[in-house]
Amino acid sequence: LPYFILENIPFINSARCPSRGIVFVYLFWAVITALSLRYLLGKVRPPRMRAFVAAAIFILIFADFAFFCDTKAPVALPKCYSMIKEQGDSFGILDLPEVVTADHRYMLYQTFHGIPIAGGLISRKLNKTFVDDLPADMGTLKNLLIAKKIKFVVVHHRLYFRAGIASSGGPEKYRESVEKLKPVIINFVGKLKKAFKLIYIDEREMVFRVY
Repeated sequence: LPYFILENIPFINSARCPSRGIVFVYLFWAVITALSLRYLLGKVRPPRMRAFVAAAIFILIFADFAFFCDTKAPVALPKCYSMIKEQGDSFGILDLPEVVTADHRYMLYQTFHGIPIAGGLISRKLNKTFVDDLPADMGTLKNLLIAKKIKFVVVHHRLYFRAGIASSGGPEKYRESVEKLKPVIINFVGKLKKAFKLIYIDEREMVFRVY
């Protein structure tokens, strides 16, 4: 089905992704399948064979959906989080940059370190969250972080470049994006250094202590 047809169907065109409609297809198809299976099992003779036929169908369905793969993507927790965990508990952390392309990564990291994070990724936001409206003034930001018991700010400086490149149009503009982002990141990190204490730095992350 050509996509331009779906773009002009009322209500469907607001879904943005046509595959979302497949949910309703699966729902009704499951009902049709169940009724069909019930009808076919009623035709099986003798009746005691129905249980074997039903079991055979179940095994076929399981075999069709079964997936066996030993390939795994290695996930390494940045070293800075180990240092942060040694500081005790009852505090949160703020991961930066706060962009969609990085939020899922912070949530993945949290499954390892278990420290509350101020950000995250959800499909729909009904209202602005804490991280959506961070003040530009470092003094105001510091007071806000202290009030929220956010003790550390983790800056993933490599992700700043990735976020800028992703929004710039693709790899072909890599060099141009990096050159534009360098002074912005340097200026931002400089402000953080003046407001907070830098306690950790490596080739991937910087950690600032808020209080």
